[in-house]
Amino acid sequence: MTRTDRDELAILWAEHRGRTFPDDLKFTDGLDDTVLLDLHIAGAVMNTLRGDRLPPFTVGALKEGITLLRRSFRKIPKGPARPYAARLIQMSTLALNEHYRAVRG
Repeated sequence: MTRTDRDELAILWAEHRGRTFPDDLKFTDGLDDTVLLDLHIAGAVMNTLRGDRLPPFTVGALKEGITLLRRSFRKIPKGPARPYAARLIQMSTLALNEHYRAVRG
């Protein structure tokens, strides 16, 4: 059986929920609002997993967050912050994929 984006998102979310926001990510130059971004992503993921469509503000926040995290990724110190940021990017991408699939639906 092939996994869907929603399946992958549920797996990543289960893994992510047990993690603590890494201090190194809070203090990475250029990533001042990552705590807020993390909250936006969490809300988007929960809405997506419930099958809800994402509001336009959330879609924009996810797109901007992906761009910001990708642009700043090399500045993030090696350690727990990098996989945490990578997971944020993956979850945002999967939530957006599900959103666009539902809108086109």
